[in-house]
Amino acid sequence: MRSMKFLLIFYTLLSLPFSSLASDCDVKLVKQIESKLNLGKKIMILAWSEEGKCEDYDETCGDWASYLNEFAVKQGKMLEVIKVPAKDWAKVISIKYSKIPEHSAIFIKKGKTTYFYSGPILEAQTYTTILNSWAGKPLKDVDDSLKKIDLNFCK
Repeated sequence: MRSMKFLLIFYTLLSLPFSSLASDCDVKLVKQIESKLNLGKKIMILAWSEEGKCEDYDETCGDWASYLNEFAVKQGKMLEVIKVPAKDWAKVISIKYSKIPEHSAIFIKKGKTTYFYSGPILEAQTYTTILNSWAGKPLKDVDDSLKKIDLNFCK
């Protein structure tokens, strides 16, 4: 009976498409990110909707986009914003959160604390907090949604 169960499971696994058994890691993107980090760039991985819209947020969406654009412009060429569909984050990083809200972000700078923000950033001060942390400045009034994380790229 036990061997019959094993055979059933074994044949079920064999019948699955190969991609279901293999890692779905986007190795090419991970290497691009690591390369940019080695060049000293700051990386922001942004959980993007498939449609690239945020119509559910209305005014909130406008605030989020405004703060994001202002941050990106101030950082210039030293910041790389990488859009990854929220459902595909596991193809880039290993993160303990099972569901990533759209417009969430991870902020990475080589040798510095990595931060995860769940959901859209609706206060410009959040971006300042991350930059101050990376510059070694004392932090105050940190948004509860901003979490320090250990970053592990998928392999």
